[in-house]
Amino acid sequence: MCFKKKVTVFFIAAFLVSVIFGGCVFGRNLGTGNKNRTESGFKKDYVPSEFVQADVESDTLQWFCSAYAIYTSHNRKDLGMIGGTAPENKEMHERAIKNALESGWGIKGHRSAVVKINKLLSGGHRKKYRELIADMKDERLLGIPQEEMEIAVYEDGENEELREYICAYHAYHEFGENAIDGWDYCRALQVLGDCYQADYISLEECLDVSLIVAKRLQSTFANWEDVCRSYLYGYYFWGHSSADTEWRWDIYKELAAMEDGPYTVPYDTELKENWKDVKGKSRDSSGNDPSEKDTTSEGTAVFTPKTDKKGRYILSTTDGKKKVSIGLPDDYECNEEWSSEDNLIFDYKLKEGSEKSYYESLSFRVEESEGSVAEEESFVSILKKEEAYWKKDSLYEDVQYTDTKEMKAGDHTVKYCSVSALTSATEKICDKMWYVWFETSDGYTVYCSVLESTKDIKDRAVSKKKVKTFMSKIDDQ
Repeated sequence: MCFKKKVTVFFIAAFLVSVIFGGCVFGRNLGTGNKNRTESGFKKDYVPSEFVQADVESDTLQWFCSAYAIYTSHNRKDLGMIGGTAPENKEMHERAIKNALESGWGIKGHRSAVVKINKLLSGGHRKKYRELIADMKDERLLGIPQEEMEIAVYEDGENEELREYICAYHAYHEFGENAIDGWDYCRALQVLGDCYQADYISLEECLDVSLIVAKRLQSTFANWEDVCRSYLYGYYFWGHSSADTEWRWDIYKELAAMEDGPYTVPYDTELKENWKDVKGKSRDSSGNDPSEKDTTSEGTAVFTPKTDKKGRYILSTTDGKKKVSIGLPDDYECNEEWSSEDNLIFDYKLKEGSEKSYYESLSFRVEESEGSVAEEESFVSILKKEEAYWKKDSLYEDVQYTDTKEMKAGDHTVKYCSVSALTSATEKICDKMWYVWFETSDGYTVYCSVLESTKDIKDRAVSKKKVKTFMSKIDDQ
């Protein structure tokens, strides 16, 4: 089955500052059977596929695309293509897709994609919805007329809270406990497609996990309209915007009316894993065999970091005019897969059997300063948004934000700020995101962004010892 394609240029503004690998608990998802797979169907590392979508055209793949067709159409991307982008448009859209994944999800590579999608599948917004439904049951708000429910909530509730109550009330009476599951599952399929287009996961990996999600979605709802209604209940529950929700409902109606549209794929299609053992024979837009193409865009490590005479890594501005040297302790190693001359990324080498730290990654950059105040405002605003995002999406519990502080590290006066939160009250895992930066005497700013996940939740602040360790070893060249 083939859709009519809608093709247009799709641009998204670039994120202010690069955020390194998000969500820090990748290691906890590793399965015990196949050492190269996670429990959710992900592979441990990026492995390029030997085929493209054209090699395995099937109703199963089109079913995946149909599940997030509202999103695809809203962003004027290609209907019927995994990730909403046809091969001939990939290069044009790739940067925008990566920016969207980074700014909207904190995804910038394979590991962060695995973590974010796993979190979405394990909880998402439906967790908050079910918690609200449980409260409404306790307060006996679901068995009374809507008008009485609204009056009860108005007494001590705010506008956003009231909208969530009203949305939950109607959603529950239509679909029950699973009312907004379609929102989370459709988004998961969409993010999987975008991660494939960004070369963060392979096509095979994308399809493997999509099949798991799609079967769960298919078994939860009866037809495409129910899926889309659930999707839009979830959208409103999250965004609280009637106008935007109605706009997306209009998109659904347009798509449903198309003679060869996404919802002409039978909802009860038997979803099959028919891409296994397929070898790519299709040609890309340049006429090359995908199996023979240069794999640098597929995540293969091609960057070799430069070092100075003391063995320190050389970090430069994008124009190469300014260089600094980065020295780190031996228990950190350069992540050559994701590093570049103007963005050096280091991962903490987890010791065998260690329970102290699941994950830690540092990203260093140097840029021409526009003033320390501007830099401070940019970092603070990012972490403030993260704080609000974590709270709003119920991804974490007990979210804490730390205002900008200042300390001496070697020859530098550095500033830093942070946000931290617990993954849940029972897991006792603490995720942290923090920024550290200082200005050089010749008008440049060197900064380090850090993501860290630990089992030690007693110390939630930024470690001053680590700040000194990282930043005191940075020297101008």
